[in-house]
Amino acid sequence: MPGSRSPVSKAVLRQLNRLALVAAIVVTLLIPSLYVTLSIRATHTSLGLETAQTARALERIVMDRPELWDYETLRIQELIDKPILTGEPEDRRALALQGRELARTDFRAPWPTLRWTLSIHDSGRVVGTLEASRSIRPILLRTGLITLVSALVGWGLYLVFRLLPIRSLGQALADLANERRTIAATLRAIPDGIVAADGEGRVIFLNPTAEVFLGWTTERAAGHALTEVYPVLRPGEPGCGLQGDRAELRRPGRPLAILEERFSPLPPEGLGRAGRVIVFRDITTQLKSDAELLRGRQIESLGVLAGGIAHDFNNYLSAILGNISMARQDLPEDGRASDRLAEAIKATDRARALSLKLLTFAKGGDPARKVVDLAPLVQEAVQFATHGTAVRFSCTIQEGLLKAEVDEGLFSQVIHNLVINSVQAMQGHGQIHFRLENLLVEAGEVMNLQPGRYLRVSLKDSGPGIPEAILPRIFEPYFTTKDAGHGLGLASCYNIMKAHGGKIIAESEPGSGAMFLVYVPATNKELDPRPAALPAPLPQGQGRVLVMEDDPVLQEIAAEMLRRLGFTAHTCADGESAIQAYAQSMKDGHPFAAVLMDLTIPGGMGGREAATRILALAPQARLIVSSGYSVDPVMARPGNYGFQGVLPKPYSLADLSRVLSEVVIGA
Repeated sequence: MPGSRSPVSKAVLRQLNRLALVAAIVVTLLIPSLYVTLSIRATHTSLGLETAQTARALERIVMDRPELWDYETLRIQELIDKPILTGEPEDRRALALQGRELARTDFRAPWPTLRWTLSIHDSGRVVGTLEASRSIRPILLRTGLITLVSALVGWGLYLVFRLLPIRSLGQALADLANERRTIAATLRAIPDGIVAADGEGRVIFLNPTAEVFLGWTTERAAGHALTEVYPVLRPGEPGCGLQGDRAELRRPGRPLAILEERFSPLPPEGLGRAGRVIVFRDITTQLKSDAELLRGRQIESLGVLAGGIAHDFNNYLSAILGNISMARQDLPEDGRASDRLAEAIKATDRARALSLKLLTFAKGGDPARKVVDLAPLVQEAVQFATHGTAVRFSCTIQEGLLKAEVDEGLFSQVIHNLVINSVQAMQGHGQIHFRLENLLVEAGEVMNLQPGRYLRVSLKDSGPGIPEAILPRIFEPYFTTKDAGHGLGLASCYNIMKAHGGKIIAESEPGSGAMFLVYVPATNKELDPRPAALPAPLPQGQGRVLVMEDDPVLQEIAAEMLRRLGFTAHTCADGESAIQAYAQSMKDGHPFAAVLMDLTIPGGMGGREAATRILALAPQARLIVSSGYSVDPVMARPGNYGFQGVLPKPYSLADLSRVLSEVVIGA
């Protein structure tokens, strides 16, 4: 606020005012004191000299006529009345031994006076006394005048300095103190670290952020070499793999930190060399977050392409699997041709698993969750992945382990992929230990993970570890160090856990093995009941089934499968046609027993919208959704969208029979 002063400014002004007051008092008292002291001393000295001369003159009179000196009053009076050299009046008198006054001046010195007494001798014998007095009243009067002048000068100077230089100086000092306080507060509030060094490379200042980050206080760091307090490697220096305005900070016993730096020259004192100020910011966490964001964007950018490929791929697999399953049904079960077809079905299953991985890593999927106990799920996945190897595994499970709500198949795939990764890193020999525990994650404790209760699955192997250079990239899509790898395994794990609201983190020190930490949100829900055993496939069905499929080949295969299962098939290419066909069947009085609907129809109405409109016509309609997008939310939770059954592509004759048994018989 203009015109206001801070407490620091007022304190400084008070001190300076005191100094000005002392100076005024000193000027007022010192000059008169010096004058009166010196004047009295000079008067006293002069009085002594004059008295001594007069006394010697009297002694000469005594020596001339010693028997009559008491009677030489005229000569003594004349000598006493003789003026002194300084011209100042003086009170003198000569006394005999008995104290009888022989002579005295007419002038009487007014009080206060200085007195000087000397004995008069005759042949070494005292015969009388000479007294001289001189008034110091003039000195005192002049001292008073000088005191008045000194007081005027002193207090005048006090007022002048108080109003002009001292006030300005006090304000300047106060402003400087306020500025220092403001700068100190600003430096404390700055989240970046600040290090200042002189021209010799010695540290002279650390702000609080730098003190905490570097582990040095300003007092302890002062005078130490900058390279000791702030040990960084910059681009171009040996051992540094960074570029731009970044630096690596290596601190004993603490992880590597990546810093972003800015530099500013520090003006030297005198003719010395200029120092510099370094402003730095720890961007290690930011880089990791940016890497995760970039990874997510890479996955999103590939989602459309991967989804389209997987959809078409699954359509082709559906045609292959459908034909193979029907061909196998036409052949004797113990023939070589049937065995060949069984192997073809297994190969198709592996291709379907690869397609699922592609979709999972590209789109993340919407897991078909259920409440499960993770411990047996993890143990089964680890045991299956290590089967047939020399790898030993052990486990530690916390008592009172919470439940999780996960897609069993997808979560098992995560654990299976992680274990396979460790088995391959250990070349089939070694040990894997996993631990399951409850964990409360606080806000900001784990990057990009919401606070709450989690289950953490830790898998630690005894392999060679993951090199530091590639550790940040292992979850990138298509990144692999294996000659025969496709780079989808860990990327799929990452996206599956992201879809579950969890996270997966890799930690490793070369030579000490690798550790994967899997965070899964915990739940208080009860375990889902185990599903009842499915009824055997119907050897012979009945009724009509509407097939909505845009691919003519799949239409034909689906119709043939339905005929083999005893149903009558009616096919159409899109949702509009399906709605019209269903409405016509109701009008004819022979509604379809079930509708098999493709979820995605390029350029036309898909199964989701068509299902809504059919259910508006006939709420009792039995709808089955089918898609090559097996991770679509509709496929994960079909009941939420009006479907009674789900049939992922590719599907076999047995798969179709199972779904129809569930939907038609359960109707």
